[in-house]
Amino acid sequence: MKFEYWHWKNFISLDNRKVIVDYIENNYDFLEDKSLYDSNLKNTNIVKCIEWQKIKKINVMEDIIDCMFITNEINFGFNLFPLRNKQIFNLTVYSSDNKSEYKWHKDATKNEIKDIKLTLLINLSTEKYEGGEFQLNYGEETTIPQFSEGGDMILFKSNILHRVLPVTKGTRKVLAFFFDGPRFI
Repeated sequence: MKFEYWHWKNFISLDNRKVIVDYIENNYDFLEDKSLYDSNLKNTNIVKCIEWQKIKKINVMEDIIDCMFITNEINFGFNLFPLRNKQIFNLTVYSSDNKSEYKWHKDATKNEIKDIKLTLLINLSTEKYEGGEFQLNYGEETTIPQFSEGGDMILFKSNILHRVLPVTKGTRKVLAFFFDGPRFI
């Protein structure tokens, strides 16, 4: 049976979340260029981008990626390219200060040779927050309660509409990664 999404509840401990966030804060490669996307679609404080060759040095990251590839093999069956050292993970910070949100969108590429097939989101929040609910829309809007707290992870088909509702209290931190493969026919 193929799934639209797969989740892991409380997969990453608070200590490991702190290690990952601290590492990215001190070692990120660049900030996302806000001119590359529609600001009416995405309202976030900051997006820090880090290459796989750096972040894979954190022990738990290898386990996370292993789980993703195994889950793809069992539940999705996509032909995915292997990770490359220069691939980017994005740490997105959503803050109640500006009611950060990310409106309905799909994860896609303009590349004519490959497609983004799966999106992995890792909730790295270290403190409670309110709002910021994650929703998928594959025919109807569905809030995903299994991806609502720090430590949760979700893997979903990148071509499904998804969004993050405004954060109303506190800060929500999410690490995103996009798994690509040969173009869909």
